[in-house]
Amino acid sequence: MKPEPITDQALLAGIKQHERAALNILYTFYYPTVERFILRNNGSKADAEDVFQEALIVLLKKIPTEDFTLTSSLKTYIFAVASNIWFKRLRRAKRTVQADFTDFDEALTAHDHDTTYTLELEADEEEQTLKLRIQRSLEKITEHCQRLIRAIFFQNKKASELGYKNAHTAQNQQYKCMEQLRKVNDTPNA
Repeated sequence: MKPEPITDQALLAGIKQHERAALNILYTFYYPTVERFILRNNGSKADAEDVFQEALIVLLKKIPTEDFTLTSSLKTYIFAVASNIWFKRLRRAKRTVQADFTDFDEALTAHDHDTTYTLELEADEEEQTLKLRIQRSLEKITEHCQRLIRAIFFQNKKASELGYKNAHTAQNQQYKCMEQLRKVNDTPNA
């Protein structure tokens, strides 16, 4: 049985409900892109972790506001926030880094149609790659966990609504399933 892709709306709903599994999915599938970007732009893994956490804090603060509307994919939004945070850090540390990212920063914010179109195509390709990676990862975990994760993230159900004895048991099952996903993604060639 082929799993449905996780929707951005399902992830946002999970984040709004402060569901740990939603944040785990963000870390599992979105963090690597941010880390690669920061490592390629004079940063370290520790920098990437800090920037990703700051980007998630921005997202967590924005979601409950009435004027928050996701106009791109969630991955694109998180990447844009993270890259802006990183460029601000680089500009502040300009004296020690001796790097000028002004042109690159301006290119990111330019309203040039061709650039925007190219970025949209790249974002679509990244989103499709992400969905495929999620599907492949889900296929490698137990059927029970596949059903649980689909119910929570594809059907927007709370773990406590899935027939468990109590909320604690539901949370434990959700955590165990997310651990399976993490292990699948941490294993080379998995």
